[in-house]
Amino acid sequence: FLTNNKDVTKEMIFTVVSRNNDISLNKVVENCSNGNPREALTIFENIYENQTTSITLIRMFVNHFKLIEKILLLFENNKDLNNVIETMKPPIFFKKKEFVIFQCKVWNLKLINIMLTRLIKLELKCKLNHMTEKTLLSHFILSTSVLAKNRISS
Repeated sequence: FLTNNKDVTKEMIFTVVSRNNDISLNKVVENCSNGNPREALTIFENIYENQTTSITLIRMFVNHFKLIEKILLLFENNKDLNNVIETMKPPIFFKKKEFVIFQCKVWNLKLINIMLTRLIKLELKCKLNHMTEKTLLSHFILSTSVLAKNRISS
């Protein structure tokens, strides 16, 4: 790519590098749970055709909400959120700690339970009807990010 092409631009290299689906799927989860519907849906639309399965994205959402749920349950007993996050096993990557702390303030146990129930139903629907999975996932991303946005602004 680089040796035979004299017209390589930063944008071209960024496009090649940014096609990593796991990174993009993480960006969908982060933007959605942070209340950024436009960004989450844009990233989802850009990677949808290239991803191997929608179930991967659903499971990433489940893992995200399970992590927040675990922290909130430990926080009830400990009362020190930073201490809970520092002592988590497996440990939370240091670049992700601020994001996780913010997420613990946005989501509560009741909402997480609702999200996990919705994700189970969404996974079943996607497995049963492959033709509408993009619409189902887009709807989930939109509704969840709007919910997060409303909780952040209130």
